[in-house]
Amino acid sequence: MKNYSETESYSLIVKAIKGELKEKEFEKFNNLCKSIPLYNFYTFAMSVTDLMSDKALHLLIEGIIKEVEIFEKFPLHSNERLKALMSEEAKRYNYKVIFDEQHSTFPAPHIPKTVPNAILAHFKTILDANFEKIKLSLDDGSIFNYVTGAIASVLNGLYLEYNEKFSKGFGNLILQIAARDAQVKYKVRLQGSSHKHIMSKLGLDSEGKIIPNKKKIKLLLDNTPKCSEDLIGGKVNQIIEVFLAKKIKLAPAKSSLSISQFFSNLYNYSLNRIKSIRITNPF
Repeated sequence: MKNYSETESYSLIVKAIKGELKEKEFEKFNNLCKSIPLYNFYTFAMSVTDLMSDKALHLLIEGIIKEVEIFEKFPLHSNERLKALMSEEAKRYNYKVIFDEQHSTFPAPHIPKTVPNAILAHFKTILDANFEKIKLSLDDGSIFNYVTGAIASVLNGLYLEYNEKFSKGFGNLILQIAARDAQVKYKVRLQGSSHKHIMSKLGLDSEGKIIPNKKKIKLLLDNTPKCSEDLIGGKVNQIIEVFLAKKIKLAPAKSSLSISQFFSNLYNYSLNRIKSIRITNPF
């Protein structure tokens, strides 16, 4: 994987923020993301996307999908950094995960009743480019099962943004369990009440086949920058300094959970999981 100079990194990040990346530059931005340790990438993603308009962020994700993901056997399955960017986009459509500091637990996430068009549009891009290949690769051949698992995975990044509050040991396990449970439950929900809505938006019939000449999903994307142009340069330099120039790997913060709290919470999560869901692979 190529290492980019500070000048190249600066240019790619600024162009991404402004929504000005051109053909082949989305792949370069994806490679730049890979150079950042995943543990730190969630903070990087927040720092960069906080400066972007809705349109710029959507175009960045769409561009990476077109130049990178559609060539993968299972698009979006292993690109955790792209999924983190999608989580940042999901926030703009009222997806929320809030950590309860007092009880050291995660209440149920806030999820919109219907999957936003901006999220579904990415999956339509994938299916339009790669429908038959993906269908043949799936064990059960179910495009709907694949899509609902992938949509549910956007919750993962919303939980892992809290990873610096936890150690890599006990606390991080609690975080992983909470994220996993939320994804499984969301997938179940998507496969129930949201079935018809998702199939229609993606241009699929009741049997999961492509409907010819299905129109593109309509999007209303705010193109208002989140940061003035004068401030972008300084902020991007700060981002590079922390995440790229010095190759700093931030040390995990110590968990505020005691061992007794950890085992108590782990027991409660496990008990609720057994009672409320069937353990399946969410993706």
